Amino acid sequence: MGGEAERRSLATEAWRTFQRQGVGPASRRLIRRLLSPVVRIDRLIFFVADLSKPLPRVQARTAVEIRLATRKDFETFAPVFRLIGVDSAEIQSRIARGDVALLALAGGELAHVLWITLVAPDVSEIGARVLLGPGEVCAYEGFTPPEWRGHGIDPAVGSAALEYERAMGYARHIGWAWASNFASTRTMFKLLPATRRIWSIWVLGMRRPVALGIRRRGTPPLERLPTRD
Repeated sequence: MGGEAERRSLATEAWRTFQRQGVGPASRRLIRRLLSPVVRIDRLIFFVADLSKPLPRVQARTAVEIRLATRKDFETFAPVFRLIGVDSAEIQSRIARGDVALLALAGGELAHVLWITLVAPDVSEIGARVLLGPGEVCAYEGFTPPEWRGHGIDPAVGSAALEYERAMGYARHIGWAWASNFASTRTMFKLLPATRRIWSIWVLGMRRPVALGIRRRGTPPLERLPTRD
């Protein structure tokens, strides 16, 4: 029964994807979904924006308030943060190192969160660290709860983040997204130019994916994280 339900779910998803993206992307997405328990091959795309000049403003398709999170916000929306694996201890750690969170609020609900950091962030998915230079800033862990997706909130928050960083005097913004995450990459391409791509290959039994291209020169520069026992 479970197998039949899953097959119907995959078929429905494939058809919806086909309607949105066409036969090529729909076929690739369905194949990735079917093989994902055994093999995962994907590309992590990095994007960089020059903050020295004004950037286009993107508006959400629903009314939202976009602002920096307060300590009260972290308490109020603690269940949402826990949902994405960020508990109170992790929040305090991020605040202590100077990270800030940009929130989109809609009708008193948390519709999106995006973190901004000046500290070289780890990209655990490929076992690498982004090496930030002077004046560079990085956004990470953008998340939109399922009930708020499809309203253009993600690109609106991304646009507001670039404005905030520019106002703070930062020179360049760095972000990344998986190529397989069509909604996220579509948002990033609207806002930023892509600068480098890293292939990630994982096969059942591997502790960490094989990432191709980390040591090559590119923007942003990356360094491989040490392997943990």
